[in-house]
Amino acid sequence: MSDSPNNERSADPPTDIHTLRTGRAVMDISLDMVFTILADRRRRILLRLLGTAETCGVETLVDQIVEREYALDDVAPDREKLRLTLTETHLPMLAEHVLLEVDERSGGIRYYGHPVVEEYLEHTTGFE
Repeated sequence: MSDSPNNERSADPPTDIHTLRTGRAVMDISLDMVFTILADRRRRILLRLLGTAETCGVETLVDQIVEREYALDDVAPDREKLRLTLTETHLPMLAEHVLLEVDERSGGIRYYGHPVVEEYLEHTTGFE
């Protein structure tokens, strides 16, 4: 294509930012962050579980992740280590990017999701 006045291209460079409007906020997330989020198998399992429940608690997630990881590996993960990685690593990371919210008072976790994360998560389903 030519850059003639009749065939002008936008001066704005393409961006890898995707936007989601939830009832609470507008969230931007880079494609690099989408892949960082999905790079961890336990986080993919967590996202799938959260996508099936409106709200849940940490103990419910621990139970379900133990069950899922046992089905995949024939070895049950240590529940205390799992609880710690959920509360100190995975849930804060997802909350930081507004994919979920943890109610400090009740401990309930509300999942908001993101269409791009969910799209790529779906593509990983048969590979675990």
